[in-house]
Amino acid sequence: MTPDDTPWTRALNDLHRQEGRTDPLTSDDILRRCRWALDHGGHPSAAWSTGEQLAVAIVLKDHAHLDAMGYTVEQAYQRVLAGMVSPPTDLGAWFEAIRVRLAP
Repeated sequence: MTPDDTPWTRALNDLHRQEGRTDPLTSDDILRRCRWALDHGGHPSAAWSTGEQLAVAIVLKDHAHLDAMGYTVEQAYQRVLAGMVSPPTDLGAWFEAIRVRLAP
């Protein structure tokens, strides 16, 4: 269990689903943040949420940023999933689809 994958976090995400809240981590938002990162040194902004930083680092294959945050790729996947209200069935395919859209 990662610090962000706690019973409280899971309960909060369940509540958000029940209330019909939209997911804070959407592919359009992560794509926009990836473009920003590429235009500003190639790394996610430290001002973003942990989930946003990790998602962008995964899409950009920015292992240096993941290391700096203290996450392995597997832990980052788990943390991103824990922060999603309605996670995709295949998170790897979701990240790959963002990479495809990011390509020139």
